[in-house]
Amino acid sequence: MNRGFSRKSHTFLPKIFFRKMSSLGAKDKPELQFPFLQDEETVGTLQECKTLFILRGLPGSGKSTLARAIMDRYRDSTKTVSADTYKITPARGGFSEEYKRLDKDLADCCRRDIRVLVLDDTNHERERLEQLFEMADQYQYQVLLVEPKTAWRLDCAQLKEKSQWGLSVDELKKLKPGLEKDFLPLFFGWFLTKKSSETLRKAGQAFLDELGNNKAFKKERQHCGEEVLLQGLHTDHLCPLCDAQDNGSPGGAE
Repeated sequence: MNRGFSRKSHTFLPKIFFRKMSSLGAKDKPELQFPFLQDEETVGTLQECKTLFILRGLPGSGKSTLARAIMDRYRDSTKTVSADTYKITPARGGFSEEYKRLDKDLADCCRRDIRVLVLDDTNHERERLEQLFEMADQYQYQVLLVEPKTAWRLDCAQLKEKSQWGLSVDELKKLKPGLEKDFLPLFFGWFLTKKSSETLRKAGQAFLDELGNNKAFKKERQHCGEEVLLQGLHTDHLCPLCDAQDNGSPGGAE
Protein backbone atom coordinates (compact mmCIF):
# COMPACT_ATOMS: atom_id res chain seq x y z
CA MET A 1 0.00 0.00 0.00
CA ASN A 2 1.43 3.32 -0.99
CA ARG A 3 0.74 5.43 2.07
CA GLY A 4 2.13 8.54 0.45
CA PHE A 5 -0.55 8.48 -2.21
CA SER A 6 -3.31 7.26 0.08
CA ARG A 7 -3.34 10.39 2.23
CA LYS A 8 -6.00 12.87 1.26
CA SER A 9 -3.75 15.71 2.31
CA HIS A 10 -1.36 14.82 -0.46
CA THR A 11 -1.82 16.80 -3.64
CA PHE A 12 -1.65 14.77 -6.83
CA LEU A 13 -2.10 16.07 -10.34
CA PRO A 14 -3.71 13.37 -12.50
CA LYS A 15 -2.48 12.86 -16.03
CA ILE A 16 -5.60 14.39 -17.51
CA PHE A 17 -4.40 17.71 -16.08
CA PHE A 18 -1.58 17.65 -18.59
CA ARG A 19 -3.90 17.48 -21.56
CA LYS A 20 -2.25 20.28 -23.52
CA MET A 21 1.05 19.79 -25.25
CA SER A 22 2.85 22.05 -27.64
CA SER A 23 4.49 20.54 -30.70
CA LEU A 24 7.45 22.90 -30.29
CA GLY A 25 10.71 21.01 -30.42
CA ALA A 26 8.97 17.67 -31.00
CA LYS A 27 11.09 16.80 -34.02
CA ASP A 28 14.41 17.77 -32.46
CA LYS A 29 14.06 16.35 -28.96
CA PRO A 30 11.15 13.90 -28.66
CA GLU A 31 12.52 12.67 -25.33
CA LEU A 32 11.67 16.08 -23.83
CA GLN A 33 8.02 16.12 -24.90
CA PHE A 34 6.53 16.83 -21.50
CA PRO A 35 3.72 19.32 -20.86
CA PHE A 36 5.54 20.65 -17.78
CA LEU A 37 8.29 21.75 -20.18
CA GLN A 38 6.22 22.88 -23.17
CA ASP A 39 2.75 23.98 -22.06
CA GLU A 40 2.64 27.51 -20.63
CA GLU A 41 -0.48 26.94 -18.48
CA THR A 42 1.05 23.83 -16.92
CA VAL A 43 4.33 25.64 -16.25
CA GLY A 44 2.49 28.57 -14.67
CA THR A 45 0.48 26.29 -12.40
CA LEU A 46 3.52 24.36 -11.20
CA GLN A 47 5.36 27.60 -10.48
CA GLU A 48 2.42 28.79 -8.42
CA CYS A 49 2.34 25.58 -6.37
CA LYS A 50 5.19 23.81 -4.59
CA THR A 51 6.20 20.90 -6.79
CA LEU A 52 8.61 18.03 -6.22
CA PHE A 53 9.71 16.28 -9.42
CA ILE A 54 10.85 12.76 -8.55
CA LEU A 55 12.86 11.43 -11.48
CA ARG A 56 13.11 7.65 -11.67
CA GLY A 57 14.83 5.40 -14.14
CA LEU A 58 17.87 3.22 -14.74
CA PRO A 59 21.37 4.75 -14.76
CA GLY A 60 22.11 6.28 -18.15
CA SER A 61 18.45 6.53 -19.17
CA GLY A 62 18.48 10.34 -19.42
CA LYS A 63 17.41 11.55 -15.97
CA SER A 64 20.19 14.11 -15.65
CA THR A 65 19.36 15.58 -19.07
CA LEU A 66 15.72 15.83 -18.03
CA ALA A 67 16.72 17.46 -14.73
CA ARG A 68 18.72 20.11 -16.60
CA ALA A 69 15.77 20.75 -18.92
CA ILE A 70 13.51 21.37 -15.91
CA MET A 71 16.12 23.67 -14.40
CA ASP A 72 16.35 25.65 -17.64
CA ARG A 73 12.56 25.93 -17.88
CA TYR A 74 11.86 27.06 -14.31
CA ARG A 75 15.18 28.82 -13.68
CA ASP A 76 15.51 30.79 -10.41
CA SER A 77 12.61 29.05 -8.69
CA THR A 78 14.25 25.62 -9.11
CA LYS A 79 16.72 23.48 -7.21
CA THR A 80 18.05 20.04 -8.19
CA VAL A 81 19.16 17.49 -5.63
CA SER A 82 21.09 14.68 -7.34
CA ALA A 83 22.19 11.36 -5.87
CA ASP A 84 25.35 11.65 -7.96
CA THR A 85 26.48 14.57 -5.82
CA TYR A 86 26.47 12.30 -2.77
CA LYS A 87 28.35 9.48 -4.56
CA ILE A 88 25.38 7.16 -4.15
CA THR A 89 25.79 4.00 -6.23
CA PRO A 90 22.49 3.25 -8.02
CA ALA A 91 22.44 -0.37 -6.81
CA ARG A 92 22.66 0.71 -3.17
CA GLY A 93 19.56 0.72 -0.97
CA GLY A 94 17.83 3.94 0.03
CA PHE A 95 18.71 3.79 3.74
CA SER A 96 22.47 4.48 3.74
CA GLU A 97 24.32 7.33 5.42
CA GLU A 98 24.67 9.03 2.04
CA TYR A 99 20.90 8.99 1.64
CA LYS A 100 20.48 10.49 5.08
CA ARG A 101 22.64 13.45 3.99
CA LEU A 102 20.69 13.76 0.75
CA ASP A 103 17.36 13.75 2.60
CA LYS A 104 18.62 16.32 5.08
CA ASP A 105 19.52 18.69 2.24
CA LEU A 106 16.23 17.97 0.43
CA ALA A 107 14.25 18.73 3.59
CA ASP A 108 16.21 21.98 3.98
CA CYS A 109 15.14 22.99 0.46
CA CYS A 110 11.53 22.18 1.37
CA ARG A 111 11.71 24.36 4.48
CA ARG A 112 12.97 27.22 2.29
CA ASP A 113 9.80 26.86 0.18
CA ILE A 114 11.68 26.51 -3.09
CA ARG A 115 8.87 26.35 -5.64
CA VAL A 116 10.23 23.59 -7.88
CA LEU A 117 12.45 20.82 -6.55
CA VAL A 118 13.97 18.10 -8.72
CA LEU A 119 15.23 14.86 -7.20
CA ASP A 120 17.53 13.02 -9.62
CA ASP A 121 17.95 9.37 -8.60
CA THR A 122 16.94 5.88 -9.76
CA ASN A 123 14.13 5.74 -7.14
CA HIS A 124 13.57 2.08 -7.98
CA GLU A 125 12.60 0.97 -4.46
CA ARG A 126 9.06 1.29 -3.19
CA GLU A 127 10.27 1.90 0.36
CA ARG A 128 12.39 4.79 -0.88
CA LEU A 129 9.43 6.38 -2.61
CA GLU A 130 7.43 6.01 0.61
CA GLN A 131 10.05 8.13 2.38
CA LEU A 132 9.84 10.81 -0.28
CA PHE A 133 6.03 10.87 -0.25
CA GLU A 134 6.13 11.35 3.52
CA MET A 135 8.48 14.31 3.14
CA ALA A 136 6.31 15.84 0.42
CA ASP A 137 3.25 15.52 2.67
CA GLN A 138 5.08 17.11 5.58
CA TYR A 139 6.11 20.19 3.61
CA GLN A 140 2.97 20.34 1.42
CA TYR A 141 4.63 19.65 -1.91
CA GLN A 142 2.77 18.04 -4.77
CA VAL A 143 4.66 15.16 -6.35
CA LEU A 144 5.21 14.42 -10.02
CA LEU A 145 6.85 11.08 -10.83
CA VAL A 146 8.71 11.45 -14.12
CA GLU A 147 10.54 8.84 -16.17
CA PRO A 148 12.75 9.55 -19.20
CA LYS A 149 11.30 8.89 -22.66
CA THR A 150 14.57 7.89 -24.28
CA ALA A 151 14.41 4.90 -26.62
CA TRP A 152 17.12 3.05 -24.64
CA ARG A 153 15.70 3.63 -21.16
CA LEU A 154 15.14 -0.12 -20.53
CA ASP A 155 17.89 -1.50 -22.79
CA CYS A 156 20.50 -2.68 -20.31
CA ALA A 157 23.12 -3.30 -22.99
CA GLN A 158 23.00 0.34 -24.12
CA LEU A 159 22.62 1.65 -20.56
CA LYS A 160 25.85 -0.14 -19.58
CA GLU A 161 27.71 2.02 -22.11
CA LYS A 162 25.93 5.27 -21.27
CA SER A 163 26.06 5.05 -17.47
CA GLN A 164 29.00 6.57 -15.61
CA TRP A 165 28.82 4.00 -12.80
CA GLY A 166 30.31 1.05 -14.69
CA LEU A 167 27.49 -1.31 -13.73
CA SER A 168 27.25 -4.64 -15.52
CA VAL A 169 24.24 -5.69 -17.57
CA ASP A 170 23.24 -8.12 -14.81
CA GLU A 171 23.40 -5.38 -12.16
CA LEU A 172 21.21 -3.15 -14.30
CA LYS A 173 18.71 -5.97 -14.86
CA LYS A 174 18.31 -6.36 -11.11
CA LEU A 175 17.09 -2.76 -10.91
CA LYS A 176 14.50 -3.16 -13.68
CA PRO A 177 11.63 -4.96 -11.86
CA GLY A 178 10.99 -2.07 -9.48
CA LEU A 179 11.02 0.47 -12.30
CA GLU A 180 8.65 -1.52 -14.50
CA LYS A 181 5.89 -1.30 -11.90
CA ASP A 182 3.46 1.59 -12.19
CA PHE A 183 2.77 3.71 -9.13
CA LEU A 184 -0.84 4.79 -9.15
CA PRO A 185 -2.68 6.86 -6.54
CA LEU A 186 -5.32 5.16 -4.42
CA PHE A 187 -7.67 8.06 -5.16
CA PHE A 188 -8.07 10.74 -7.78
CA GLY A 189 -9.19 14.28 -7.11
CA TRP A 190 -9.07 17.84 -8.34
CA PHE A 191 -7.33 20.37 -6.15
CA LEU A 192 -7.68 24.11 -6.54
CA THR A 193 -4.53 26.14 -6.82
CA LYS A 194 -4.07 29.24 -4.69
CA LYS A 195 -5.02 31.48 -7.61
CA SER A 196 -8.15 29.47 -8.42
CA SER A 197 -9.18 29.42 -4.76
CA GLU A 198 -8.95 33.19 -4.59
CA THR A 199 -10.99 33.53 -7.80
CA LEU A 200 -13.69 31.28 -6.35
CA ARG A 201 -13.72 33.23 -3.08
CA LYS A 202 -14.16 36.53 -4.91
CA ALA A 203 -16.98 35.11 -7.05
CA GLY A 204 -18.75 33.90 -3.91
CA GLN A 205 -18.36 37.26 -2.24
CA ALA A 206 -19.74 39.06 -5.29
CA PHE A 207 -22.75 36.72 -5.28
CA LEU A 208 -23.42 37.45 -1.59
CA ASP A 209 -23.06 41.19 -2.17
CA GLU A 210 -25.64 40.95 -4.96
CA LEU A 211 -28.01 39.07 -2.67
CA GLY A 212 -27.51 41.72 0.00
CA ASN A 213 -28.85 44.35 -2.40
CA ASN A 214 -31.92 42.32 -3.33
CA LYS A 215 -35.05 43.58 -1.52
CA ALA A 216 -36.91 40.27 -1.73
CA PHE A 217 -33.95 38.42 -0.28
CA LYS A 218 -33.61 40.94 2.54
CA LYS A 219 -37.24 40.39 3.45
CA GLU A 220 -36.93 36.61 3.58
CA ARG A 221 -33.63 36.80 5.42
CA GLN A 222 -35.34 38.35 8.40
CA HIS A 223 -36.86 34.94 9.08
CA CYS A 224 -33.49 33.23 8.97
CA GLY A 225 -31.38 35.51 11.07
CA GLU A 226 -28.08 37.08 10.16
CA GLU A 227 -26.03 34.64 12.19
CA VAL A 228 -27.40 31.51 10.51
CA LEU A 229 -26.80 32.99 7.09
CA LEU A 230 -23.16 33.74 7.86
CA GLN A 231 -22.63 30.25 9.29
CA GLY A 232 -23.84 28.85 6.00
CA LEU A 233 -20.86 30.42 4.25
CA HIS A 234 -18.30 28.45 6.25
CA THR A 235 -20.05 25.25 7.45
CA ASP A 236 -22.49 22.62 6.24
CA HIS A 237 -25.37 24.48 7.94
CA LEU A 238 -27.41 26.11 5.22
CA CYS A 239 -29.86 28.96 5.40
CA PRO A 240 -33.48 27.64 5.55
CA LEU A 241 -34.23 29.90 2.58
CA CYS A 242 -31.97 27.68 0.48
CA ASP A 243 -33.57 24.51 1.90
CA ALA A 244 -31.48 22.55 4.39
CA GLN A 245 -29.02 20.12 2.95
CA ASP A 246 -30.18 17.37 5.26
CA ASN A 247 -33.61 17.05 3.70
CA GLY A 248 -32.10 16.23 0.30
CA SER A 249 -34.31 18.66 -1.62
CA PRO A 250 -33.16 19.93 -5.03
CA GLY A 251 -32.88 23.41 -3.58
CA GLY A 252 -29.93 22.39 -1.36
CA ALA A 253 -26.46 23.72 -2.04
CA GLU A 254 -23.25 21.83 -2.27
